[in-house]
Amino acid sequence: MVQMKLSRMLYPHDEIEVALTSALLGGTFDEVIYWAAELHSSGWNPFPTIWRIYYNFYAAINPSLINFLHRKEMKYIENKDGFALLSALKNIQLSKWHLDTFFLKQLAYRNVQPNHVFRGRMSNWIQSLRNNGVALPVCRIAQALLKGTWTDIIAYIQSAERQNISWESIYDVIIATIMHKTKVNCNIQWKQLHGNVEHQLRLEIMLATLVYGSLPVDQRIGTSIFVAVNGSEKQSWIDYCKNLGESQMVLARYDVLPQRVKYWIPGEIISEFNLCRTNNPNFDRKKTWKHNPEAYVLETPYWKTRIDDCNGEININGELMFDNDDNNERFYDSYWVHPDEQCDNLFDACIPPVSNDSEQYPTNTLWISFVTQSPRLKDCLINNDEGLQWLGNLIIL
Repeated sequence: MVQMKLSRMLYPHDEIEVALTSALLGGTFDEVIYWAAELHSSGWNPFPTIWRIYYNFYAAINPSLINFLHRKEMKYIENKDGFALLSALKNIQLSKWHLDTFFLKQLAYRNVQPNHVFRGRMSNWIQSLRNNGVALPVCRIAQALLKGTWTDIIAYIQSAERQNISWESIYDVIIATIMHKTKVNCNIQWKQLHGNVEHQLRLEIMLATLVYGSLPVDQRIGTSIFVAVNGSEKQSWIDYCKNLGESQMVLARYDVLPQRVKYWIPGEIISEFNLCRTNNPNFDRKKTWKHNPEAYVLETPYWKTRIDDCNGEININGELMFDNDDNNERFYDSYWVHPDEQCDNLFDACIPPVSNDSEQYPTNTLWISFVTQSPRLKDCLINNDEGLQWLGNLIIL
């Protein structure tokens, strides 16, 4: 089970990702700035999350965004340029988006069977692939692309992966088959930039490519005019990234979180996602956040730096201990934000109660209903009713 990580202001890391995604698709840019600033100020690089959002919702209809985003990522990595990050996020949020790749990913995380088994004489295209040494499981993917359904395509991709066929081989045949089918050059650079990444992003690249290849050519262009970040947006970034008042001593530090926590995501939305908390039926949010949050911040660079500065470490009982009383006092008086002293409203904002009660919170409908109100949502290739059936019990983000 994946260990929960709490951020600088003690939001769960994966729930910040849900909040940032939701803000980009259907929220305000101030919300986007706030959640990105929380990732950044906690010491985490927001770009891995941004790339997943891009491929899930934007890539197929905005392929030209990739080079712009890559340039901004390089500036951010080189000198932690927060304004470069903001520029990337602003132009993503202003772009049109769709649900096709996201829906296909939900299907891809289920074990599906093909609707069609392709038998008989091979087409000239499939025969040419076989003559060039393409493995039969990969040829079945090409057949599904030419004649099958989305379920067929996903099922045959899963079958090829189970037979340990490399994703590069699968991807190259998908590109070649798209160009054969559409007679249009499929000139995208997603594999070149992100080929050597974890499985999840490779899958999203593959699925975005499938959607891209299914679109009419005039819908594959996307934006090539990019908008600059303005002064008030830069100031919001500076304000949200400000230090948590480390010159204040303990009594004043009780007020740090109430003064700084501004946005949250409702528990009924969190309940719909496949996250650390929703995957753990024994999770005790009060114990985690009120009684022992220190055990969940060791992988958060912001807190690890301060714990190390005071010579702290977690003992075998999962408790934060220091080498002497002076360092203990210095950490809790000068750095810590004292969640145990906070009111229940703030507790619920940072780590909201979740429910698996399908009668109270109908599964997988609230978040989709929220984001699909966005005027930037484009019509999908996949019927929404069909896509919703693929969501399963929890949404994979």
